Amino acid sequence: MAQARGAYRTLKISQEATYGTKKTSGYIQVPFNENTVGSTEDEINPGTITGTRYNVEPAYGNISVSGTTTVPLDHRNIGFWLNLLMGGYAKTGTGPYVHTFTPSTDVPSFSLEEGLTDIDHYKQFMGCKVNSMGFRFAQNEELVANIEIIGKEEDTPAGTTIDATPKTYTFNRFNCKEATLKLGTSPSSLIYTVTDLDVTVSNNLTADNYTLGEDGFLHDSQATDFSVTGSYTILFDETDGVAAYNAAIANTEREAVITLDNGGAGAASRKLEMNIYEFKVGRAPINVSGKGPITLTHTFSAYYQDNASGRPFDIVLTNDINDDYDDGTLEP
Repeated sequence: MAQARGAYRTLKISQEATYGTKKTSGYIQVPFNENTVGSTEDEINPGTITGTRYNVEPAYGNISVSGTTTVPLDHRNIGFWLNLLMGGYAKTGTGPYVHTFTPSTDVPSFSLEEGLTDIDHYKQFMGCKVNSMGFRFAQNEELVANIEIIGKEEDTPAGTTIDATPKTYTFNRFNCKEATLKLGTSPSSLIYTVTDLDVTVSNNLTADNYTLGEDGFLHDSQATDFSVTGSYTILFDETDGVAAYNAAIANTEREAVITLDNGGAGAASRKLEMNIYEFKVGRAPINVSGKGPITLTHTFSAYYQDNASGRPFDIVLTNDINDDYDDGTLEP
């Protein structure tokens, strides 16, 4: 009997034209580190009496589809996930190409297949949406995104893949050591000495919208508040550290740019930028431990009030993909 092994798993996604209607073609096979998306069903302990002490058959209720997919931040494939996270998308440029992802009124749904290819077992999910995506930038760590997914339905597992010829893209990763944080009222001029940085972008999807007549499956998951939260730790030096500390004391509005840059020029440019246009940080004590370096950690939450972009946050990906990330039919 063959034993399924993790090394032979595949992950394929395809943006849906209609929420909850499974795509049968146009899939992208994406690199991933881990995937826990699955379904559970509520079992209801009944109060039925039959004249004996024996339990009767339980009742069954709502079915939940959820889990976390961990993916590497790379030059090309990450664009699919950013589109599913943000919902708003535009492309400019003639090589390199600049893909801008912005918050929208709702987020697109997608179908997802995880394949255990060595035993021909393929789990298929429909009506999936990205609830949140968390990014951690830290020295000497692999750079990944943790994607929380909420879905509508799991189909009956299949013995063959839903798409035998998915699109694939060359994998080249970004690294944490390529990251910079520009922080201030004019962030383009201030590069901070950061030890670690966490950013979580959330759509705060509803996950309790169940109705009768849908076999226990979620009716829909709706995007509510769009939030961007996180924290950063910087070295407490006489310039950047003091400036950041004083800005918190003064409750100064700030903006930030987080940049990943592989150093390429012209058509070879590969870059990812996160723009946080308005936020404030609360007061926090400095981190002192023994005789070593002193650091400062601040938490933040982005908002929109009056900045020129008209939004609290966006992401810009520069690469060599000359097609739209939101149409599901990409060609390199």
